Amino acid sequence: MELGYRNCRINIEETFISCVYERPYGVIKWRIDLDENEICYTEGKKRRSFHVDEINEFQFEMLNGGSRYGDIPACNAYVILKNDPEPQEFFYFMVSEEYTLMNETKAYDYGTIILNQISKKYNIANFYKLSIDTKKKQGGVGLVFLILILIVVWLLFESGVIKLF
Repeated sequence: MELGYRNCRINIEETFISCVYERPYGVIKWRIDLDENEICYTEGKKRRSFHVDEINEFQFEMLNGGSRYGDIPACNAYVILKNDPEPQEFFYFMVSEEYTLMNETKAYDYGTIILNQISKKYNIANFYKLSIDTKKKQGGVGLVFLILILIVVWLLFESGVIKLF
């Protein structure tokens, strides 16, 4: 099965899924090999493998993939392992398109199709979530709060409300 819209092309076969999409700074290519007992994601030199028996479910969320370059919907998928509740990065792609709601985009449709194909092959559930909490995201939230606190303290010093001596 071939999926494609503007900057994104996805090829879905029985034993693999491949994707090519353009970002403002270059072309990204990745491939997912669907072996009998293992799912392997490859993007350039990056490689992630998941043993099918260890996978509990797949999850995906929709993001704004082009914050610097405009509003571009992107699909970000994760693997949830049986022995580790922390979401493991699986695949990501974006599709340049005009939209109103994220769940009415080609990126959402393509992400759903990809995960449904994989779920059907291995009999593993998949879910769409509005947001998926990861350690990477939680670290960013903590940094934002630290910066806000430092700004407030600096403003209080500057205004004379707080004095050191």
